[in-house]
Amino acid sequence: MPQALARGALIFAAVGFVAQVAGCGAPTEPGRLAEPTATTSKTVRKIAVLAPLTGTQATQGRGLLRAVESAVEQRQAALDKAGIELMVMPLDDRGESSVGQQQATRLTDDAAVVGLIGSVNSLVNESVQPIVNNAGIAMVAPGGGATTLTTRGQPPRRAFRTFFRLCAV
Repeated sequence: MPQALARGALIFAAVGFVAQVAGCGAPTEPGRLAEPTATTSKTVRKIAVLAPLTGTQATQGRGLLRAVESAVEQRQAALDKAGIELMVMPLDDRGESSVGQQQATRLTDDAAVVGLIGSVNSLVNESVQPIVNNAGIAMVAPGGGATTLTTRGQPPRRAFRTFFRLCAV
C-alpha cells in the first residue's frame, strides 16, 4: 500500500508539473491534424497519457490513466480560474515500442498537447523519447528503470532535455 500511495503522489506531482507547463504560452494555431473542439472562452490544453491500456500490462496502464484523470480533476478548479481547460488524452501503446511510436507521432501535430505522461515500460519510453523531444513536448515517465532513459555516453550526459523520470535508477 505505501508503494501505491507513493506512486499516486508522484503522478499527482507529474500532473502538477505538466499543468504548470499548460499555462505557459498559447499555441498560435492548431496542428494540421488537430481535432476540432467545442467553442469555448477557455484555452484548451491536453495531457497525453501513453500506457498499455490493453494487453498483458493493461492493469498498470489503466491504473496510470485513472491516476492522471483524478489528478487533473483535482487541479481543474485552479485551472478554470486561469481560463484553461485541461483535457486527458489516453493513448494505448499495448506495451509495444512500435505502437508507442505511432501514438507519439500523433502528438506532434496537435498544438494543444503540452505534455505526455507515460509509459510504464522502458522500451516504449526509449522509442518515444526522440519523437516528443523533437516536438518540444515534456515527457514524464512513472515507470521504466533503464539507465539509458536519462543518461548516455562517457562522460554521462542527459539523453533528452524534455524527458523526466519519476522512478529511481
